[in-house]
Amino acid sequence: MEEIIKADYETLIFQFRSFKVMVDTDLAMLYGVPTKVLKQQVKRNPDRFPEDFMFELSNNEKDELVTICDRLSILKHSSVNPLVFTEQCVSRLTSKIKHPNACGWVKIGKK
Repeated sequence: MEEIIKADYETLIFQFRSFKVMVDTDLAMLYGVPTKVLKQQVKRNPDRFPEDFMFELSNNEKDELVTICDRLSILKHSSVNPLVFTEQCVSRLTSKIKHPNACGWVKIGKK
């Protein structure tokens, strides 16, 4: 976990569907929680996470992500496509996740 936190945050930001987003696995790692926890919060609070705040990547988008980012190659064989989160969604997740690392956030809207 420390390795990714020390990484340049810009390497954690991708652009899909005209949004700058973070992938669920990266966001979970930053918060120090399992990816499953992020997805549970989204499922339990669908009214707080509209489509312009987060969305599931299509198969083609997942393939593109794996192609441009070697560290996410584990997604290549996953049967589940990752969720990606916009800056607005990350703010809402921060308020929902009960974890010490979830109190602060890096702005992802500026690159």
